[in-house]
Amino acid sequence: MASEDAIIGTSQGAARVASVERLKGLLDYVEQIIKLDERPAFKLSEYRLATGQTYLFHQHEFHALPGVAHDLTDEDGPIWLAVERLKRNDPPKPSETLAPWLELSPDPERTPQARAYILKTLSKPECDELVASEQVRAEDRAESFAQDDKGRFDVRLRLEDRPEISLEAETYITSKWLPWSLIELPRRRSIGLYQKPTAASGLV
Repeated sequence: MASEDAIIGTSQGAARVASVERLKGLLDYVEQIIKLDERPAFKLSEYRLATGQTYLFHQHEFHALPGVAHDLTDEDGPIWLAVERLKRNDPPKPSETLAPWLELSPDPERTPQARAYILKTLSKPECDELVASEQVRAEDRAESFAQDDKGRFDVRLRLEDRPEISLEAETYITSKWLPWSLIELPRRRSIGLYQKPTAASGLV
């Protein structure tokens, strides 16, 4: 009987020690929270980084995005969300003729815009030839004041005088840039999803 009492006493003592250790751990956690001056988060949706980012994902954010899969299983168990590390693709390059006329951004949501004019610095014979062939208006040329361009002319080339450039810009946008944009937009959303903190992500 004495040995049974000793066993019971030992078990109760071990339980008390375990409870004390858990309480110490909880108090240490509360102390760290107070030191950080943060409010404890009791819901995943409430947890925010200093930048304001959250760990919460909504299913509509990654529906049908390239490189994104969810509800998978591997040897370690269920996988809520798997995101490939994709790279941004640059827009297709315009021709050398069109490139100076085009305001082109790597952003697939910004449609390229054709510039109303461009400026070039040319020699006097080149300038005279463009004026004679009516590719440049006489009032759109002026002698350059740049120290390294003495005797040369600054020339304004107007888009409205070059319908072939306008046509090439329209063709580029519809046949090259737009198809790229339609593919790149969801790709950029996947990249943005990958860059969000995912260590404790949840799905809604």
